[in-house]
Amino acid sequence: MNCDPDSLLRAEGLTFDRQGRAILRGVDLTIGPGEIVALLGANGAGKTTLLRLLMGFLKPSSGRVLVGKTALATLSARESAQQLAYVAQVHTIAFPYLVRDVVLLGRLPRNGLLHAPKDADHVMAQTVLEQLGISHLAERPYSEISGGERQLTMIARALAQATPVLIMDEPLSGLDYGYQIRLIDQLEHLASERRSLVMSTHHPEHALWSATRVILLRDGMIEADGPPEDVLTAQAIRRLYDVDVLRLEGPEGRSTFLPKRRQRIASVDAAE
Repeated sequence: MNCDPDSLLRAEGLTFDRQGRAILRGVDLTIGPGEIVALLGANGAGKTTLLRLLMGFLKPSSGRVLVGKTALATLSARESAQQLAYVAQVHTIAFPYLVRDVVLLGRLPRNGLLHAPKDADHVMAQTVLEQLGISHLAERPYSEISGGERQLTMIARALAQATPVLIMDEPLSGLDYGYQIRLIDQLEHLASERRSLVMSTHHPEHALWSATRVILLRDGMIEADGPPEDVLTAQAIRRLYDVDVLRLEGPEGRSTFLPKRRQRIASVDAAE
């Protein structure tokens, strides 16, 4: 484990058990400034559990999480929210907020519950809405927009928190291709500002396009951790997902994966 003293977030020996079953086992990782870390693994590998442990939403069976040099467990909820922002897979807003109001909720850790948003907060909200290409939704009720638009709204809220670390559980799922590219561009911009991002995904291509580092999680343990071009091989994808793929090298160092065609499908095509 790299114990970089400048790390923004660190996990040491994280283990999590549920009903006698080990979900995560001895996970060590360090997140440094400016990293975009993509977490990949099959369903049930422990990705969401790991992200929730890093946020402090779950208590580890053993091990600890540190934010900078401070144990996460010792921080208040407000202190934690000033350091870590989270975007979940599923979002529930109980009140009929406008999209702009939902984004402004991201400023609460800075202002406190009893203070109205300041002019600077409204500027921040408008800025992140524009950056994600959804400023036209600002006055729409959150309950009346599409699932992908809700996802972008929650990402905008997290960006408005202006935390050093942003943790996202499958942020690109449910977004159309254009919004996926806009979000990837925004993540790269945040990384250029030395902010760190950790995101789970089921799509290796997303990691190849945007991540500076990839972690492969299998059976609750880290199987590989390193640069995307080294970690994301066809063999690694087969081990994770039990599928055969081809990795194709594209221009500008961009790669993608294509599934190998099964013999049965090839035979049907030949018959036609």
